[in-house]
Amino acid sequence: MLPPNKRGRVWQTDRAGWNGELQPLTMKTIVSSSPPRQQQACELTTRRSTLITALQLSLRAAVAAGSAVAIAQYLALQYPVYALIAAVIVLDLSPSKTLQLALQRLAGTLVGATVGAVLSYFLPLNPLAILVSILIAMLLSYVVQLQAAAKLAGYVCGIVILFEAHGTNPWSYAFYRVIETFLGIFMAVLVSLVPKLLRVDIPAETDSSK
Repeated sequence: MLPPNKRGRVWQTDRAGWNGELQPLTMKTIVSSSPPRQQQACELTTRRSTLITALQLSLRAAVAAGSAVAIAQYLALQYPVYALIAAVIVLDLSPSKTLQLALQRLAGTLVGATVGAVLSYFLPLNPLAILVSILIAMLLSYVVQLQAAAKLAGYVCGIVILFEAHGTNPWSYAFYRVIETFLGIFMAVLVSLVPKLLRVDIPAETDSSK
């Protein structure tokens, strides 16, 4: 019979040299006594899951990007590379995450392209114009509650001004940039909706991040 203040705890004896006292069974003791084969099996399952995830994500990104570029070239769009970039950047194994990233990228592209095209009428073609346009595009993104798309908006806006300096019509570039980005996003969202062919359930005890 255990003493009243020691009830409800797990105890073990010291088999090497028992001195008549009971010792508490700690978590360290449980881990050290777990079968090595079980630990190896958990590690193998984790590696296999990581490999399958990488394979599926890579394959989906390749299919989405390749399809987007093929359609862009068939439609004779000017900059198919932006369809490729959008498809790869926004794709995720989770359809909801893909849609979230897609909306952010589309919003940033729309803001940046529009602001850049409008400012091209008022700003001289020099590096200072790029500085001012990026500043305005990013600030506007925060004003309209598009913080996640602010950097992209600034980047696209600066590109519009830069292309105008090389003789490209800013509205033409902005239009094609939005169309090609939308094409890449559409293909990424479409591919993300395809059910996963392989699934791996990782045991809860192997999650070391918790």
